[in-house]
Amino acid sequence: MIASQDYFPLLKRKIKDIIDFNSEFYEDKHLRRRVAIRMRALDIASYREYLRILERDRDERIKLSKVLTVNVTEFFRNPETFEVIRRDVLPELIKLKLNNSSRVLRLWSAGCADGKEPYSLAMLIKDVLNERDDFMVKIMATDIDIDSLEKARLGIYHKDELRGIRKDYLKKYFERTGDGYRVKRELRDMVTFERRDLISDRKYRVMDIILCRNVIIYFSKELKEKLFMDFYDSLNTGGFLILGKTENLSGPARKKFVVYNNVERIYKKM
Repeated sequence: MIASQDYFPLLKRKIKDIIDFNSEFYEDKHLRRRVAIRMRALDIASYREYLRILERDRDERIKLSKVLTVNVTEFFRNPETFEVIRRDVLPELIKLKLNNSSRVLRLWSAGCADGKEPYSLAMLIKDVLNERDDFMVKIMATDIDIDSLEKARLGIYHKDELRGIRKDYLKKYFERTGDGYRVKRELRDMVTFERRDLISDRKYRVMDIILCRNVIIYFSKELKEKLFMDFYDSLNTGGFLILGKTENLSGPARKKFVVYNNVERIYKKM
């Protein structure tokens, strides 16, 4: 018989089977905080009782999935990071492409939530290219939350969600719809949204920029180091990896990348 205090490891294992969430790669303290949100909502105190509810209640499985995959996101989150991308990273990449007789830019927004990050990238690229139409831009945007991806594909945002956008960008790249705004087709066509698990699914290749910001902060040390090497393999030579402000490159990948901008956590594959 399992003691009640020992039910968390069992619950952690069951979460993967029940809601297809790779819980074994997350730190226990993070998972405990997330699960506690749902337990408080149900007014229950034991993992054993919560596991029983989770096994029989489909609605609760959906609610827990939402809590586990929640992403805080906004357009141009950490604007100083996007300014370095606009001012330094994109011009350098474009110059590299021209020197190599290439006209394709490939970017990956890993953990894109409801699309604000990849659409922010699309606006920057349009700005930097300045109307030139000889480049093909492909932005891959992935997340594990199906509802967030659906919102991203629609590209419709309430006016309160647009606070980080410059007025000229808002006028140029959005159109009014009801009490909100929709991303114009020219930007939506630049982004492909896919449900993809960063942990277990196949990674993209020949990328020029990978943004993975504030996604892996709760992953185990071993998984972080593996993902950094996966990102290295995914990038072209001269490509950029951009992490969140509280995240640091670690493990073998530290010898594979050079620091491009330490403050903004931007690394370059040499």
